[in-house]
Amino acid sequence: MPLPWVPAACPSRAVRSPFYLGLGFVATGEMDGDEKVLELRWAEAKPASSPRVRLKPVDEDNIRAICRLQASDTQRKDVLDNATSLAESLFYSHLRSRGIYVGEEPVGFLMWEDKPEDGSYFLWRLMVDKNHQNKGYGREALLQLIELVRKRPGARELKTSFVPGPEGPEGFYRRLGFVPSEQWIDDERVYSLKY
Repeated sequence: MPLPWVPAACPSRAVRSPFYLGLGFVATGEMDGDEKVLELRWAEAKPASSPRVRLKPVDEDNIRAICRLQASDTQRKDVLDNATSLAESLFYSHLRSRGIYVGEEPVGFLMWEDKPEDGSYFLWRLMVDKNHQNKGYGREALLQLIELVRKRPGARELKTSFVPGPEGPEGFYRRLGFVPSEQWIDDERVYSLKY
């Protein structure tokens, strides 16, 4: 049975872009206005051959370093600090958290809901420290999480939510195949990546 695919539109000049091709996108030949439609087939997606980033459980040895990581000034209003996120995980047994590491240095944090009994997988937090942004670490960490969730029982989709806006992360998530849904959680729109 073929795996589901994710359509995406991009400018024609980007169709041969190493970024899109490196993720496993292929051109369909269809057009959406002046943009070519690409498909991403997860079976063909290409993980980094030697990932710079690894996901490491948060424990007593690294919790302080993870809690010291800070979002940028413009992101702080929309991203809870890591200490608060870790406190939440103490009260919700279905939450999983990981430090994002480059070598032995923590550079970010992510936390997701993992409920295989009902196929519920939801990215609650993704942050990269303000001193390590724009290096591709968040993208690599999220690609690893996408692959991890894809292998989990009953996984049909991975969801996330965020406050829309000009400085928001919509482009980041869309480039990885997430599409907006009609669902909202308070002032955050839910985006979904179907497997």
